[in-house]
Amino acid sequence: MKTKILYTITQGHWGGAQKYVADLTLSLSKEPDYEVTVACGEQHEGFFAVLKNSQVKTIHLPNLVRAINPLKDVIALYEMSTLLKNGQFDVVHANSSKAGFMTALAHAWLKTTQKKSYHAQLIYTAHGWVFMEPMNPIKKIMYRAMERVASACRAMTIVLSEKEKSIAMRALNIPAAEISVIPNGIDCARIHFFDQQTARKNVQKFIKSNHTEGCGCSLEQHSLPCVVAKENIRTSVNPSGILCVPRDGIAEKRHFVIQNNERTWIGTIANLYKTKGIDIFIRAASILRAQNDTIKINGNISRTTTPCFFVIGEGPERARLRELIQKLNLDDSFFLIGAISNAAQYLKAFDIFVLPSLKEGFPYTILEASCAGTPIIASDVGAIPEILRDKNNGLLVPHGNSEQLASAITHILNDQALYTKLKTFAPAIADTFSLEAMVEKTKKVYAIFSAPQPLFSALQ
Repeated sequence: MKTKILYTITQGHWGGAQKYVADLTLSLSKEPDYEVTVACGEQHEGFFAVLKNSQVKTIHLPNLVRAINPLKDVIALYEMSTLLKNGQFDVVHANSSKAGFMTALAHAWLKTTQKKSYHAQLIYTAHGWVFMEPMNPIKKIMYRAMERVASACRAMTIVLSEKEKSIAMRALNIPAAEISVIPNGIDCARIHFFDQQTARKNVQKFIKSNHTEGCGCSLEQHSLPCVVAKENIRTSVNPSGILCVPRDGIAEKRHFVIQNNERTWIGTIANLYKTKGIDIFIRAASILRAQNDTIKINGNISRTTTPCFFVIGEGPERARLRELIQKLNLDDSFFLIGAISNAAQYLKAFDIFVLPSLKEGFPYTILEASCAGTPIIASDVGAIPEILRDKNNGLLVPHGNSEQLASAITHILNDQALYTKLKTFAPAIADTFSLEAMVEKTKKVYAIFSAPQPLFSALQ
C-alpha cells in the first residue's frame, strides 16, 4: 500500500523552502511506494510549474497567506482542516512558519474531534526559526509562542543543522528524540549552467529587455553596466539602476565605464527581504568604490575600477534598496536584476558569489554556487558555518557588517592563491550535501510511522 504524503507550504514564490518541497516531491513521486500531494497558499507560477509535468497533485489554498490576516486565517484554517480530514494522508509534512502553524492547528483539531477516522502524523521542517530574525521584541515573543504551540502537535521536527537543533531544544523545549537533523541536498547534474560569457550576455539581455523602457540609452550597442550622462542637463534613473539621459535631451557627451569583460562581477541570488542583508551588500559595494583599489584576479588581470554587483531576485524591499543605491551613487555598478527563472544557471557569470544574509536556514544558493565552482563569501548565520570552512572552501564574515564584507571581497580578489584555492575546493561542498542523502534520510523519518519506535534512535 502506498504511503500518502501531503506537503504544505505558505508561498509559491521560489525560494529555499519551495526548492526543498519540490526536490522531495519530485523524487518521491517517481517511487511506487508513495503518493504525493502539495498544498500551497500564495500561488506563484514558478513553484507549480516545476511540479506540472510530474505525478504530484497540487492544491491551491488561496486564503493561506504569509501576512497575519484574521479573516483569511480563519478561512485558511477551515480549508486546511477539510483537506486533512478528506485526504486520508499517512504523513502531513509542513514547511514554512505560517503553513507550519496553521497545519499544526488543523491537525490538533482533527486529532481531538476525529479520533476514529484521522490517523495522520505531522512532521515539520524548520527552514530557519522565524523568531531568530531581527524584529520587534513583541513579535519575537509571539512567534516563539506560536512555534511552541505548533511543536507540541508534531511527531517530528526536521531541522537543517545542528545549530537549529540546539535552538529547538533550548528555545522550544522540543525533546532531542523528536528532532532529526537533515541538511539540504543538491544534485549538480540537474543544473545546466551557462558558461561565463553566455551567462553574462544573457544577464545583459534580460536587463536591457526588461528595464530600459523610457530610457534614451542605446544599450543594444554597448555592454552593461553602462552610464550615459549629459553634462549640465537633468538625468533620471530607471528601475534597473542605469543612469540615462531623458528622451527629450540630446547627450553632448556619453561616458561608458569599462566593459563587462574588464570588470569583476560579484553577485548573489536572493529574494529582496530584510533578512537577506542586501543593504549590507550595497554598503559594502560603496566601501569598495571609496577604496578604489587596484584589484587582481587570477594574478593576470588588473582592475582599477569598482566591480559590478548584481542581485538576482525580487521582493518587497526593492524600493528601499533602490533608494539606498541612488543615495550611495552606485547606479552605474549595482544592479537589482529582478527574478529570473532557473537563476542558478547564471552563477558562472559571477567571479565571486556573496550571501550577506542576516538569517538563514540551510541556503541552497551556496550549494548551487558550489556546483558552479564559484568562490563563496557568506555571513556566519544558520547552517552556513557548518557548510563553509573559513579560508578553505569559502570565506565567512560576521553578519550585518558591511566593512567586513568589503574587506573579504578585497582580500579574495587581491590574493591569487586564496582565490584559486576557493575556486578549486568549492565543488566539494555539493559533494558533501547530496540530494540523494537528503531524500533517503527523510524517507527514514516517514518510515517511523509504520515501523517500531526504536527507529527514532537511528536518526540521531
